[in-house]
Amino acid sequence: MIRRGIKRDLLSASKIFLAAFPESIEHYFDRPPSAKTVELVFRTMLKAEPEAFFVAECQEQVVGYIFAPTNLSRLWIAAVGEFFTFRWVYLLLTGHLKLSCKSLWGLLNNKLSFIFAAKDQFPVKARILSIAISPEFQGKGLGKQLLATALEYLDRKQVGAVRLEVRPVNVAAISLYQSFGFQRVGSTYDAQGEWLIMVRQ
Repeated sequence: MIRRGIKRDLLSASKIFLAAFPESIEHYFDRPPSAKTVELVFRTMLKAEPEAFFVAECQEQVVGYIFAPTNLSRLWIAAVGEFFTFRWVYLLLTGHLKLSCKSLWGLLNNKLSFIFAAKDQFPVKARILSIAISPEFQGKGLGKQLLATALEYLDRKQVGAVRLEVRPVNVAAISLYQSFGFQRVGSTYDAQGEWLIMVRQ
């Protein structure tokens, strides 16, 4: 079942994120952050635009999610309102998040570089910001169902276009996006390498 995500789904979504993107986690963190720590990010996303968060549920278990905001700037506003940066500093100081100064600087520098490098290329406000399926449930069409639901939501909101970024090596995801009308329009980069920029009108 695909349904609107709510606050109680955030921890499950955080665990799915950690399981689905191990390369990114290993790249930035000395040890993986806890799901509770990642939940802070998802909480901010939910506050920014609650109706843009959807989950896939199987036997009362959340096994996938998608977040598709109509306006990415809302997320930054919500982050400021939630004192998001201060919470991460608190977690670092109290030892709940193990991250060296070098890793912290690399993470911040990388994300800021990515944002500024990408923002002037094809400036589209609506995004498929994050989508993931639990590894054991991948290949069952859940990603397609989540994406279809998110795009229906964006269509109802009458956005002119929607944008996403995807790694060039993620052939399955690229194929899925192309089947929904996304087209490659450019590239951007971060410390891990290239991202393809794809847009759907």
